[in-house]
Amino acid sequence: MKTLTYLILLMSFPTYGQLNLLEAKKVAEEFKYVSYRYLEEFEGHEGYAAPIIISTDGGALFFTRPNDGNQYDLVKINKEGKKEWSIELKAKFDDMESQGIVENSKGNYYAFLLSYNQSRYRGGAERVIYLSRNGEIIWEQLLGDYTLENNPTCSWIRIHSDDQLEMRGHIVTDPELKDRNPEYRFWKGWLNPLGERSDEIGTVIDWSDPVTQTFFEVE
Repeated sequence: MKTLTYLILLMSFPTYGQLNLLEAKKVAEEFKYVSYRYLEEFEGHEGYAAPIIISTDGGALFFTRPNDGNQYDLVKINKEGKKEWSIELKAKFDDMESQGIVENSKGNYYAFLLSYNQSRYRGGAERVIYLSRNGEIIWEQLLGDYTLENNPTCSWIRIHSDDQLEMRGHIVTDPELKDRNPEYRFWKGWLNPLGERSDEIGTVIDWSDPVTQTFFEVE
């Protein structure tokens, strides 16, 4: 029955043009697609990282967790809904969580995941993997380390026309004190295709301020 459903879906796709988001999601479900809810709102918005994206060649990319274990796959399908390639992304330590993917003008991809090392810090660290259009890993890096301090978390990721990747989120720069919670500050980061990065740290975030949310919304 599962195979029949998959064949029906493929027959409904055009042989030209591109997939739309609904069609891509239907195929992705066959591969055990998993989504990261904090970036779901960016699905369908060109240039923003999301758990599933439509690629410039008319296909799509998405994360799957095929065995419900300590591994994710990044899957690329073409505009007919057929798999072109997939790559295993194994956890470095205890666990990881997929977040989003974005494509640059060269047809290469950035994949964002949260990596967890529970013996050092339960909050995880941002892991960025830069891949070629064929799914080959070019480089990868952590944006921070497995600590509370100086370890940014991304809530907004966007590629610009000059292939500079802009990231927005929050960061803790001061030590955690026993008598109060840590203070989270606005954070911006930029990455280029060589993996070179720069950062900008802003003021302490007032989470009750409605203006705060606009910092993490589609522009």
